[in-house]
Amino acid sequence: MDLTDFMPASAPFPGPSQQPPPAKKAPTRLVVIILLVVALLAAGVAYVFGLLPWGGSKQEREPIPILSTTPSPTESALPFTGWVKTLCSSAGGFGDVAVRPDGVIVAVGTINSSDYDPPDAEEYGPGIPRGVVAFYAPDGELLDLIVAPGHKYTAVEVSPNGEVVVVGATKYRETTTNNGSIAMKFAADGTQLWTVSDFDQWDLFTYGFTGVSIEESGNITVIGLYAGDHIDDGNYFIARISENGTPGWFRSAGNLDRYSDVKTMPDNNIVVLGSSYENKENRDQSGIVMAVSLNTEGELLWYQAYTDGGSNPFYGDFTNAAITPDGILVVGYVDAPNPVGPDDETNAVIALLTMSGTLEWWQSYGGNGRDAFYGITVLPSSRIVTVGMTYSSDGDFSSSNNVDHGPDGFVANMNQYGFIESAQVYGGSSYDTLARVASTSTGIVVVGLNSSSDGNLPPTCGGADALILHIEL
Repeated sequence: MDLTDFMPASAPFPGPSQQPPPAKKAPTRLVVIILLVVALLAAGVAYVFGLLPWGGSKQEREPIPILSTTPSPTESALPFTGWVKTLCSSAGGFGDVAVRPDGVIVAVGTINSSDYDPPDAEEYGPGIPRGVVAFYAPDGELLDLIVAPGHKYTAVEVSPNGEVVVVGATKYRETTTNNGSIAMKFAADGTQLWTVSDFDQWDLFTYGFTGVSIEESGNITVIGLYAGDHIDDGNYFIARISENGTPGWFRSAGNLDRYSDVKTMPDNNIVVLGSSYENKENRDQSGIVMAVSLNTEGELLWYQAYTDGGSNPFYGDFTNAAITPDGILVVGYVDAPNPVGPDDETNAVIALLTMSGTLEWWQSYGGNGRDAFYGITVLPSSRIVTVGMTYSSDGDFSSSNNVDHGPDGFVANMNQYGFIESAQVYGGSSYDTLARVASTSTGIVVVGLNSSSDGNLPPTCGGADALILHIEL
């Protein structure tokens, strides 16, 4: 990536009318003596406070703080400039991230460790998930950690005024079946405003919310699952919640669509992304990537399922989107056209849709395994950053760790037309993946899951840790 895109504009050089007045001449010997004395004093102060790398421990940088008892790498050992944090867990991970206007980073997800339970929490078994909401300062300091045993938090969104909405599933006990939905709202200062987990107004049983978006007015749109014998057999829905937490309209997708993400467009209309299925029985296979748009009253505006420009459908899933002045940038994965590896080989895909859903262009990337984009953000320079997962040992995101091992996460930097200019793989010999990415004032913040004890990230402390890293650009 061209770092000049992130440099501030240089101040103009002084013109003839801006030249400073000539300085008065001083005796040369006196000036030299004064400069030497000042330099020696400054060097001594710098050494005392560790600002110069002279001698012994002054040459070593402090290790990155990490919520772990295992050794963490020093900043100089990371493959980027920034910081890394983890929450130790045997399963779970951070699944979404957003940034408040004041720079505070909000990461949400699920862990399976009781180490972070509040003191007055009801006792749960080690296999019961804990929903987590973590607030980090721009420098990586953990400001607050909310842990809710028996819950799963799946998505987070920040409004223009800094309010935060977190959604997920609740009422877990001794099974992994979802038993309800939950939404929480926080003020810009982190104060919790309300929590709603009773949606009886919809006259149905919801499994959980999987995505959230906020209108400028404060109204909230959620997507999720409801009513079925098992979570994989449930139907997907789009619904409205008021800014005060009151359930509004509800729209079912029927048996044929699976929803992965929801975004609010500049005109406050809603776009939902996912997969479309020919029938309910083939949900264990890939659907056709799709997008659907509703207005603020929940009325259908348009619906599109996409092909490669011809008669060949894109089988796969749109997983995340970013709204830009040019349209809707979507990412996900599609079945590889000419698989050379396993039957489930996929390519990562990025596409630009118009605000009316027309496919403008698309690009796909991959190798000899499964490759997928899970998250996207657009930088102020119009460049694109995507994150995802790769099982490939060759191709665009190749990693030697993927030979007979689990996947690695990756970060790909693109130009505004979706062409990859650089990519970095993160992980080790076990299961590592990156799920979402958001822009900060100095770079990007990425969340996911880290299970490896080796590689270029901190070693796992629980077996499947919630991972967050900030990369300076």
